Amino acid sequence: MKRVRKKMLKEVTVTKLISAADIGRNIFHLYYKDVYNLYDQLLN
Repeated sequence: MKRVRKKMLKEVTVTKLISAADIGRNIFHLYYKDVYNLYDQLLN
């Protein structure tokens, strides 16, 4: 299952996330290094 999740994460980009969340790239990177870091923090 982890393999599937990681594969799905490859389709997620910071650009798509910040657009959907209506935030700036700088704000995203203030809290998260990348999409994988966001994912890890959500799970913990």
